[in-house]
Amino acid sequence: MSTRLTRITLSLLACAASLAAVSTQASAAMSQAPSITVNASDLNLATDSGVAALHARIRLAAEHVCGDYDARDLSAANQAAKCQKMAMDGVAPRIALAIETAQSVQHQAANTAQPEVSMR
Repeated sequence: MSTRLTRITLSLLACAASLAAVSTQASAAMSQAPSITVNASDLNLATDSGVAALHARIRLAAEHVCGDYDARDLSAANQAAKCQKMAMDGVAPRIALAIETAQSVQHQAANTAQPEVSMR
């Protein structure tokens, strides 16, 4: 038996840094930050391959949410990289908890003694 993470929402605060000085504007930016839900219900996070697949999905989601940019524009590329790092750092604690939970559940299931049935 394994526990699976069903959804991780990746949200970005791309505008928040520039609005940090004005708290009401920063709060509005946070509530309107772009987000995407990453579905991981089909992954077994107790395995290395499941964890790798989740990380790949999150990287793709961060790229999607942070938007397209012209690779020739170094400033835009730098902004996109910062945005992606913020997004991935923001969900890292939830990912770690989901992985830890899945591994713990699998470990407990493996160590649970099976009841013995005897016939006389």
